[in-house]
Amino acid sequence: MTVSIPGFESFCNLLMEDPYSVNIITNLGSAENKAFLLVDGFLFRNNQLCIPESSLRVKIIKELHDEGHVGRDRTLQLVRDSYFWPTIRREVERYMERCRVCQVSKGKATNAGLLMPLPVPSHPWTDLSMDFVLGLPRTQRGFDSIFVVVDRKGHGFIEMVTTQSIPRLLA
Repeated sequence: MTVSIPGFESFCNLLMEDPYSVNIITNLGSAENKAFLLVDGFLFRNNQLCIPESSLRVKIIKELHDEGHVGRDRTLQLVRDSYFWPTIRREVERYMERCRVCQVSKGKATNAGLLMPLPVPSHPWTDLSMDFVLGLPRTQRGFDSIFVVVDRKGHGFIEMVTTQSIPRLLA
């Protein structure tokens, strides 16, 4: 009984027209090609199907990437899990650069830059920083937060106690 698989012959023809694949097939017994195996006309590298130079490579990348528009590294891993060709990384990167959905939705990867110190004010009480320290354990007198006011020019600490709640202080 003979089984015919549509497209099988064209895949084998592409494989035999690809110079890289032909070189591997003709030198299958050599030490440098020991990871390669030819099975029923298909060339494998370990468990990865070798894909000859053709539009099939882009179709594979498109199929695996466009399912969820995963990033470059994840797409590369998905392709490498089942397929092999020598320029796989470059072709995945090229496809990712041209993917319109990824380019539109991709976040900016630029650094925010170095931290810059604020200029020291010339007079006390002209530049204040304020913050709340919340969620502290309640004291015996019922306090559980601190309202901090820092005069950036002045030095020292002034303690002020109030019995007002934070919402009333902010009002």
